[in-house]
Amino acid sequence: MLSINQLAFLAAIAIYCGIQILSFSTNSLTKELNSAAGGADIGELIDPNFIHRLNSWFYGIVIAVSIASQGGLAWYYARRQKYLDAFRAAEPWQRELLQKVSV
Repeated sequence: MLSINQLAFLAAIAIYCGIQILSFSTNSLTKELNSAAGGADIGELIDPNFIHRLNSWFYGIVIAVSIASQGGLAWYYARRQKYLDAFRAAEPWQRELLQKVSV
């Protein structure tokens, strides 16, 4: 269950980043910067292609880090299933002993 949760969280992060990459508009950024500068034309100082690439790289890195962290946790949790099954199959006194020792 924990590994499925991590994969669902990874999917949510990837979808969010994909939407941010696809919906990024350099025109709206230029308008926001111009209005923040009091009407001055700052848009000429910024290369729209560079900003678009920078946005894509940033969210691409977020996706890559998420794959490494959330995917790694999902893999870790999936590998622990056999230990959990062994714990559940143990006698009650063995579970108690393990819980007392691990505290």
